[in-house]
Parts: sequence; C-alpha cells; structure tokens
Amino acid sequence: MGKITIYICHVLFILLSCSGNKHDQNKEVHKIEVGITKDIQKSSWEDFIQDINFIPLETTSNGIVSEIQKIMIRDNRIYIQCFGKKGIFIFTSEGKFIKNICTLGKDPFKVNYLFDFSISPKGIIYAMDNGKILTFDKDGNPLKEFFFVPDLKGLGHETNLSVFNEDSIYLWHASAGEGRQFHLSRTNLKGRIQEIMIPYSHFSFSAERFVEVGDNEYAITPPSLYDTIYAIVQGRIEKKFILNIKDNIIGIEPLIAQNNEDFYTSNQLIKYISENKLSVIHGNIVYNSDYLIFNLHNPGYGVLNRCLINLKTGLVNYFDHSSEPENLFYPGKIHLCYNDKMISSLEGYQVCQLLEENKTNCSFISQEHKQELLNKLKTVNELDNPVLMEITLKNAAKYEN
Repeated sequence: MGKITIYICHVLFILLSCSGNKHDQNKEVHKIEVGITKDIQKSSWEDFIQDINFIPLETTSNGIVSEIQKIMIRDNRIYIQCFGKKGIFIFTSEGKFIKNICTLGKDPFKVNYLFDFSISPKGIIYAMDNGKILTFDKDGNPLKEFFFVPDLKGLGHETNLSVFNEDSIYLWHASAGEGRQFHLSRTNLKGRIQEIMIPYSHFSFSAERFVEVGDNEYAITPPSLYDTIYAIVQGRIEKKFILNIKDNIIGIEPLIAQNNEDFYTSNQLIKYISENKLSVIHGNIVYNSDYLIFNLHNPGYGVLNRCLINLKTGLVNYFDHSSEPENLFYPGKIHLCYNDKMISSLEGYQVCQLLEENKTNCSFISQEHKQELLNKLKTVNELDNPVLMEITLKNAAKYEN
C-alpha cells in the first residue's frame, strides 16, 4: 500500500464519499466546534430531559438478552442484536417477547455467524451471515435466504449492512492482508456493486463508526483534526456535520505505515492518538432534528465526556461519562433515536441496585409520574433482561442554555 497517512485517508474519505452524491451538496451542513481538554463547564441532564419512560423487556427461557450491540425499532416492534452469537430478539413496543431469530445452526434460516442486520422501509428484516442474507417479516417469520457474493474482488469481508431497497444496500467491508483497508459500498441484492466509497487503512475497528443513529441513517467518522459525519438518508449518503475538534489543532507528525502489518490492529492508532493527545469520537453518534449526541474521548489526558449539541442554536453542552449509571433517570449509553426519542438502556441488576440505593432523584417529571415509573420497575430482577429507557428531550428551539 505504501505510505498512507491519516490526512491523505481523510481527503480520500471526503472526495470519494461525495463523488457519487452531488445531489446533497446544497443540503445544510452543520459546522460545530467542540473540545474537552480546556476548562469546559459541565451541564446537568435535568436541564435537558423533558420526560422518561421505561420498557422492561420480558425475560423468557428463549429470550434472554445479554449486552446490547444494536437496537432497531420499526412498526411497534423492537429488534435487538447482542454481542456474541445469540441472534436477533424481537419484542413488542411494550417489551413482550415475540421470537429469537438467526440463531446458530445448519438448518434453513439459521446462521454460522450473525454479522449484522437491517430493516427496510417496508419492514423486511435483512440478516447477514457469512456470504448469505436471510430475510424475515416484522414478526420474524422466514421469507427467503440466498447467497450473496459481491461481484468486485478485493473489498474484503462484509461486516455491516444498511438496507433501503433492493438496489440500495450499503455494505461495510474489512479486508485482511497488506494495508488493511475498509470500504463502504452500495450494491443490490444480486451482489452488483453500484458505488465504492471511503477507503482508508488506518482504522481497523472502523465498524464502530458504522452505527445506527435513526430510521435509515448511519454515521461514519474517521479520526482526524476535523471529523465529517455522513448519514444514509432515504437510501443515499448525505454530509450532515463537520466537527472542528479544537483539542487537535496542533502541528503533529502524521501517522505513516512502516510495514505491511501496520494498522492491522488498532494498537498503533491508539498509541498515536494517546501520545499526541488527540480527541476522537467514541462509540455511537445519535441525532434528531434538535440535538446531536456523541462521546468525545482523549485517552492521552484520560478524559471522556458526552457532548450534546443544540442544532437550533449551535450551543455545545458537556456531561460527565460514567461506566455505571449514577441515577435511575439519567441515560447511560444512547443506542439510537426513534420518533425523536432517545433510546438508552439499563441492565436488570443496575435497576435493582439503583432502586435499593434510592438513587431516584428526578425534578423534571411530576411525583405522580415518577411513582408510576418506579412501580413499573419493582418487578425487575437482577437476572432479567435489560430495561429500555425512552428519553424525550426539551424542544431545542425553545431551550436557552
């Protein structure tokens, strides 16, 4: 591959991502300045949350959910993929268990390994196995399965997908060997590739940047001084946000591959980021018409903060980030936005612990509503499935910091 720098890769990212998408150049692109290492003032979630609702996920012998990897919500159904090889769990919008599909096995509609799943606007579930796609209706009833082999060699193995229709399927490819590249491609159900985008070789955990942020929208960001966030909207890629990360505007030497094994794992990139005290986006990127939410991490300074950006006013607010929840009514990891509600989750043991320790302070809802929510959680046990948290944020246009 030769010498490939973060800066060259970032330029390729922008040029190739926009090359086939001229229609979105006139769209509004939010330019936002963020930074977490210099005297930032922390905010409180209570100032931003308008309402909370909890959805305990029913626990059954066939429906035991472990750590959540991905959530999608469509047509009064909740779909959850866990870390590991447990399949896709389907629940009603009230949390009642329906079915677990795409479990391991050799029989029809079983998988060798579940890489990812997506749901089309028509409500069809598309699950991706190794070289095979399986489809189901919204309740998990099998429709068809077929082998899926893209017609262009050298892109690498498909690890993630987003489906809009039969001619707009986005695949995230990870290639092995020299250079270790990642691509995003647009293809169809026959495996015919329509576009190839975003090649770069320095970021081997790139699948983390291909993340669910809403109905048919995914976000992609490379680590750089400027992060450009794209989203798949109505089956096409659009540039949505440009983040100017103030922490990173320094004269540092670019990261350069020294041999064929460089960037095969994330270790060298992490070392480069840490030594140069760079801040990078960490984990999910979630947004709606009012707010953009993501975590900004600077491992060199040991700082990890959550950023909430008011898209109406441009104001940036920062919050402490904790691995364990500090209050029953404050969100932890936010998985996605659906119908303008942010979706977070709590493990069963966390709910029990917070209730036992009486960490239930909440000023933004009435005492009556709060008691209703607490009563709903009284039946949750430590070994139960996670409890989803629906968060309604205040209207950004009316809110002044």
